[in-house]
Amino acid sequence: MAMAALDIGTVNTVHSEIDPTPTMTPPVLALYREGEAAFQAGDMRKAREKFQATLEQAGALRDETGIGASLAALGSVHQALQEYPQALESFSAALPYFARTKNLPAEWETLMSIGKVHDQMGNHASAIEAFDRALVIGGTLLGKASEQEKLVILQHRAKALLLKAQAHEKLGHLTEAVESYRQAAADFQIVGNLEMAGIGLEMAATISRKQMRAPRQAATLYAEASALLQAAGKVADATWARLELGWSHYEAGNDQEALAAFTEVIEVAERERLPKFVVYGYEQLGAVFESLGEFEQALTHYQTALQRLQEGDWKGDPTSEPWILVQKGKIYRVLSQHEEAIEHFRQAAVKYREAQEAKGEAEALTQLAEIFYWLGDGKATIQYYKQALELYKAAGDLPKQVEALAALQELGLLGGGMSSIEIHEYLVEGGKLVEELVKKEQKLMASVWGKASQDKPSMEEAQQLLEEWQKTVPVEYRMAIGTFAQKMGKVQLEITRELQAAIDMFNLAFVYHASLPVNRDTTIEKAKDLYWLAEAFRQKGKLNSALVLFRGLERMVRPLRTPEIHHVYAGLARTYADLGDTDNAVHSYKEGLATLESTQGQQVTEEIKMDVLEGALWAYRGFVPLLLDLYRKTKEERYLHEAFHYHERGRARAFLELLSKARITRLGGEVGELAAKEEEIRRQITRIHHQLRAPKLDETEEAHLLDQLDHLRESWHTLQREAAQQSPRYAQLISPRIVTVAEVQSVLDDDAVLLEYSTGPERSILWAITKDQAHAYTLPGREVVPTLEAYLKTLREPLMAVDEVSRHVRLGQQLYEGLVWPAEQQLRGKKHLIIVPDGLLYYLPFETLILPDSQGRAKAPESLAEVPYLVKQFQVTYVPSASILVTQYREQSSRDRKTQLPLAAFGDPVYGEARFTADPDSETGQVTHLKLRGILLNRLEFSGDEVRRIAQIWGIPLDSAHINLRDRATVERVRELDLSQYRLLHFATHAVLGDEVRWATQPALVLSHGRGEKGNTYGLLPMTDILGLKLNAELVVLSACNTGLGELRGGEGIVGLTRAFLYAGASAVMVSLWRVEDQSTSFLMERFYQRLKQGEGKAEALRQAKLEVLHTTVDLKAIGMRQPLSSPFYWAPFILVGAWD
Repeated sequence: MAMAALDIGTVNTVHSEIDPTPTMTPPVLALYREGEAAFQAGDMRKAREKFQATLEQAGALRDETGIGASLAALGSVHQALQEYPQALESFSAALPYFARTKNLPAEWETLMSIGKVHDQMGNHASAIEAFDRALVIGGTLLGKASEQEKLVILQHRAKALLLKAQAHEKLGHLTEAVESYRQAAADFQIVGNLEMAGIGLEMAATISRKQMRAPRQAATLYAEASALLQAAGKVADATWARLELGWSHYEAGNDQEALAAFTEVIEVAERERLPKFVVYGYEQLGAVFESLGEFEQALTHYQTALQRLQEGDWKGDPTSEPWILVQKGKIYRVLSQHEEAIEHFRQAAVKYREAQEAKGEAEALTQLAEIFYWLGDGKATIQYYKQALELYKAAGDLPKQVEALAALQELGLLGGGMSSIEIHEYLVEGGKLVEELVKKEQKLMASVWGKASQDKPSMEEAQQLLEEWQKTVPVEYRMAIGTFAQKMGKVQLEITRELQAAIDMFNLAFVYHASLPVNRDTTIEKAKDLYWLAEAFRQKGKLNSALVLFRGLERMVRPLRTPEIHHVYAGLARTYADLGDTDNAVHSYKEGLATLESTQGQQVTEEIKMDVLEGALWAYRGFVPLLLDLYRKTKEERYLHEAFHYHERGRARAFLELLSKARITRLGGEVGELAAKEEEIRRQITRIHHQLRAPKLDETEEAHLLDQLDHLRESWHTLQREAAQQSPRYAQLISPRIVTVAEVQSVLDDDAVLLEYSTGPERSILWAITKDQAHAYTLPGREVVPTLEAYLKTLREPLMAVDEVSRHVRLGQQLYEGLVWPAEQQLRGKKHLIIVPDGLLYYLPFETLILPDSQGRAKAPESLAEVPYLVKQFQVTYVPSASILVTQYREQSSRDRKTQLPLAAFGDPVYGEARFTADPDSETGQVTHLKLRGILLNRLEFSGDEVRRIAQIWGIPLDSAHINLRDRATVERVRELDLSQYRLLHFATHAVLGDEVRWATQPALVLSHGRGEKGNTYGLLPMTDILGLKLNAELVVLSACNTGLGELRGGEGIVGLTRAFLYAGASAVMVSLWRVEDQSTSFLMERFYQRLKQGEGKAEALRQAKLEVLHTTVDLKAIGMRQPLSSPFYWAPFILVGAWD
């Protein structure tokens, strides 16, 4: 301890300036100086010995001044050695001697030392008592002091007041602490110590802002503190106080004052070269503009802060950059720009991980989980919540663990793909942690209730108790308990159907969330509580209560500009519909769907566009039946047409927009060039998003991909600005156009009927549209699924036994009656069925449905060749939606294919003889048999002959550049050829789905692995690469297994190779729905191309080829015997998607 801590020495200095009180006798003083020297040197053993000797000498000489000084000095030694009880004993023993010798300065400083020791021991109340006694003596001294002496006394009184303020603060006496700090600042200001005066006011302001939640009072104090610190020449400290002033104004709702303060911070920081304050200033400007709803301004300032942080001299806290990224991500989510939000949250997670900041990384991952939850991607949501949970555990954050566990158990119970054991573990763990939190809360509340005067407090006392509760129980506890209650309520509402229990849970959640400080995040949590509470009331039949809540919720959420507001509108619509108020129900549905579609339109990647729509299909499926009911009641055609229009608005919107952009690109010109540039950037962004979804992604690679995305996003925004300036009509031109019933009818031939399905759990809808009629029929809901699944199994294997055939026929007839028969009147006289499937119907070739006999009875056939399959009466083709049908029809009519070459074909790729085991990134992997996640891709033995016969049909030499077999059937070759000059493209290769390949995340064709190939693709031509091909083909044939499959997405259908080739420019694609037999496929393809060459349309050529296969018997090499090909397994796997002529 330095001499400043040995208060008596300082007192002697002060004493000599104030009052000529008695001094020690020379022998005592000499010993005392030796002790003092030892103390200053840090030799406490020697100091103790010398001061003890001083005490004995003073006693012998009856030197009371020496006795008091020695005892105080010994107290200081004990204090330095942290021997606090002995220190108090020595200091207390010194006081009477100072009193008797009227040594007020020494008495004052000794009381100060007693106060400090009490404070160090945690006895803050005793410390305050000692400081108050010292201040009384200080006041006495001040009254007798000269002007010069007053300055010394005031300096010491200010220090005493600082210590007293700190003790009050530790006891939670916040008002007293603020007052003491202010008094200390006033004394420091009188003596000219402007720095300490500023510090005292700043400490008072900090208590006012952070603990008393009195931002207006804090703002006044920070303004004074900043001015004093600036006058003292402490520019950095003054700038910090100015920054705090801005925060106080912001929290007080004085937004303009906050903006002015933060702007001043930036100006001073730029002038004085204080880079960290430049960053802080821009960060806080971003926060204020965000609160004002000026999100573009907020993003601009956050981005400036990020750039200054990355480029400037000050790198700051390693968590600064990820914090900004999280704030930007939240704004992008508000703006419905979900991809950019996801990218920013992922970047933040990486940066926090690099900084070894587990809690920050967990928060970024939680944000990712929440956004994927609203997008309907349960798999990604669970993945991110699990990662966040482990990090919260590592950080020891109990409340956040509760929130993550609540989310995981909700996801599991609502069908998130978890095992029952895993769900149970989350339930048990979450319940225990909530119990622990509640116990902590109750312990904290015991002191609060102890202040109440009675068991049943008055209204005033109750209000005080509430305020005390809010101050005492930490915000994070209340948030966690509220969130847990909200999640449990959802489980009770949607799983166990305990409506009253759910209502109680939502009410409890709202109580906790309503107690939190008001900001955007807590308001959203309250909105969720009220939404689910309203929905519970609606389901319980308390419709008026539900309506009041939904209306209030709409007013509450609208200013937040949250994209999820469409849920509120849908809730309103359903409640109005239940009340019979159809006009308001229709209005609310339209409001909600307009918001939803606006959100979807702002996304860049097809993946997120599909997520947005898929998560809200229930809104379309609620609105369309309402409009159909109105049609049936009123017989007004406008309701029927409007119902179809909204049904189409929920179908394949992402794909329709892609086709619109592709069409504009092919038109060329200024707008076409803009579309081409935009599409190239979009494809690159999409490719990286696919790569980021790969399992076990290397952290370095993840960071590299995110950096690439950052640059691509900047290019995207630049291009958007250019497009807005160069072509005001650009956005309108590329927007998807949803067709009307009349437009669909305009492209249908007289002999065609469009059958469009919308499947739902309660009921499904069938639209039957012909050239001059439109009808809608209600079909069964989920009850048809078991029949459909059972029938699909009969298609995917050859039918051998009699009972297998009988069952197949019975199921096929049942499906016909459930799916097609209601529209039988519209089928009469027609030859062509255009199917727009939905849900599991995408896996069903409608050609295999079986007609009952003329009396409607199921008739058992003698052989499969005699079964009255639909293919025997109708051409059958498929389209993703009616809008896409019309879009393609109009585009095909404007294309010129007269100069095209007839055919390019790829087949019989080289997969080799040894199994592939090397990692695709290695340079040594020799691909032989290609083994992908346990799937062995053998050579397609008949595919080479298939391609040769097709080439012969079209008169193309086998050695020409157009025919690519074996080691010429490579991805490199696909890229080399100008595929836009071919009318027909034929791929006789294997295809894989994304989840079959460890390092791939999307469907792909598997070609030969060319030695000179770039990029180590190992023969994979993935969907994103196909999207980049420039095609002008009438037809692409994918003659292999499962080429028509992919990821089934609600509203969009199957996302796979089919839509990739359609987008790339193909008019139609022929694909398979299951693993095909090589020999029968080759036979079917040969017959198909023969008829195509003879001039038949694609649909009729395929129908006739299927009928030939159905009636053919061959020697099947696979089983070594003759086999009829009448099982649908052989003739039905291939379907035609797109144009049929």
